[in-house]
Amino acid sequence: MSTPTKNKYEKALKIVKEYEYRQNDLTKLNKDLGYSLEQFTQIKFDINENKKEITFTGVTKDGKLKLTKSVARSGDKFELVIGKLIAVKKGSRRRY
Repeated sequence: MSTPTKNKYEKALKIVKEYEYRQNDLTKLNKDLGYSLEQFTQIKFDINENKKEITFTGVTKDGKLKLTKSVARSGDKFELVIGKLIAVKKGSRRRY
């Protein structure tokens, strides 16, 4: 077994830190999503990973129906929690 070079070790540390930051960000986004969903009594997400889109349907506590969609741009990576949060936040401000 060989010892990693200093350069490889530093690259590995950088990757670990980036991963940890990303996990922290996703944890915060999940909490924000949960908070945003509290205003709804019924929720449904339709997820189409091939098209990189999420459709959100929700019924608010006062009985209003919200229907929105979030779509990732062509070069973007599809992130489930981010797509859900965007769709729900759109639903929080639109009225049908």
